[in-house]
Amino acid sequence: MVIHIDNDLVRELLSMKECMQAMEDAFRSEAEGVGDNLVRQTLYWPGGRFRLMAGSAPGFDTAGFKTYGGGVNLALVFSVSNNSLEAIMESRVLSELRTGAVGGIATKYMAKDDASVIGIIGSGSQSKAQVEAICAVRPIKHVKVFTRTAENREPFAAELNDAFDLEAVAVPTAEECITGSDIIITATGSRNPVFEAAWLTPGAHINAIGGTTPGRCEIDEATVGRCDVVVVESVAQAKAECGELIMAEERDTFRWSQAVEMKHLVSGVAGKRPSKESITLFDGLGVAMEDMAAAGVVLKKAKERGLGVELPIESRGGAPHRVR
Repeated sequence: MVIHIDNDLVRELLSMKECMQAMEDAFRSEAEGVGDNLVRQTLYWPGGRFRLMAGSAPGFDTAGFKTYGGGVNLALVFSVSNNSLEAIMESRVLSELRTGAVGGIATKYMAKDDASVIGIIGSGSQSKAQVEAICAVRPIKHVKVFTRTAENREPFAAELNDAFDLEAVAVPTAEECITGSDIIITATGSRNPVFEAAWLTPGAHINAIGGTTPGRCEIDEATVGRCDVVVVESVAQAKAECGELIMAEERDTFRWSQAVEMKHLVSGVAGKRPSKESITLFDGLGVAMEDMAAAGVVLKKAKERGLGVELPIESRGGAPHRVR
């Protein structure tokens, strides 16, 4: 039986805490050779684009792909154990939650233990998910919010105050947002850097999550050059898409050999903060293994509770193949 799971049901079944645990488990399994990703592919046409990312998370009995573009955001989720299509899942909320969760996991392993101030540039759903996840791993007391559009700042700060036990305030400049912040989040669609390296306070950790194409650069090469640790989910995907690291490498302030993959950070192989004064960077793009791990949690709970809409799609399955 193939079921359809919509965004509302994803939100009902997947908490941030569960999603964070799923991400950590998935990367730890990847470090052991279980789980894989293909580099995201993009097809452009006049006025639009179509993006496709595929991966496996065998620990969650899932493999499949996610596609988005043209107003659609869907994941096709297959069972690794019986080689059959199990669900067509709307994945806008799934993507939002797992992106926040991975940022939270990066913060758990990279930020100072006593980090308590967040400076965030951007006010979309991804921004809120980042704050939620980070609050789960650090004693956050204060959040500074900056957006290029002034009328977005106050409502977003108020939304954070309502949702979480902290003080969130809108600030008038990016410099004020970044200066003195222990954890910095950039979650924008900007093609140009949104802050200056000189504003960073020693010991800061950065989650840069908006630069998901070669043409986007939320942070500049000087910022990358100040970072003692740079973590990505996949070096192969970062080389193809991470605009800020591509630019920094071209301008000789970064070498790909410096990049630590998330699986090695989580497993303790590399990526440890050298000192309390070190500046660290997680440059997130999103990989399909994350989607499949999160989808596995949702699918398991949906089946247990008899939720989801059965679809008239034949899925015969067959002899399972080994999936890394």
